[in-house]
Amino acid sequence: MQETGCSLEHPSATKFRNHVTEGDWEKAEADLTELKSLVHLPQAIVRMKFLLLEQKYLEFLDDGKVLEALQVLRFELTPLKYNTDRIHALSGYLMCSDADDLRAKAEWEGKGNLSRTKLLDKLHTAPPEAYLPPSVMLPPRRLQTLLRQAVELQRDRCLYHNTKADTNLDSVSLLMDHACSR
Repeated sequence: MQETGCSLEHPSATKFRNHVTEGDWEKAEADLTELKSLVHLPQAIVRMKFLLLEQKYLEFLDDGKVLEALQVLRFELTPLKYNTDRIHALSGYLMCSDADDLRAKAEWEGKGNLSRTKLLDKLHTAPPEAYLPPSVMLPPRRLQTLLRQAVELQRDRCLYHNTKADTNLDSVSLLMDHACSR
């Protein structure tokens, strides 16, 4: 970043990403307050907070901490007055017999990096500008997207390339430019 003078994302967004990845929900909520001025739609912060609290709630249930989960549901999620249908569905998960039952009914991967990564993806795959714009937080798999575009551009400019455009990065070398022989 120093060498190019190009900043990837806002420092508050970096903290937010780290706190979500670590499952530090209180700090992630505090980071949302810092990000509020950078988000274009005011309702987006409520939606993002809802997604964070939903993850927090599900992780408490996954750990068997039913009372803590109930506290999140009653005192944090419900007062948001957002997506009441989903809140009703979430309250039904209190009756799950074990973590596997919860994961099946909630169609959730369970506590850990995979579900937290999916949470971060949700914050970017919402309608454009609804949550975190790319200028604030780097979208997921951005480098892979840029590399795929570079490969596609080289193939499009190749005079002799006549096979189906395979955009799988595993099938090409990124160490040299694409060039077909006659």
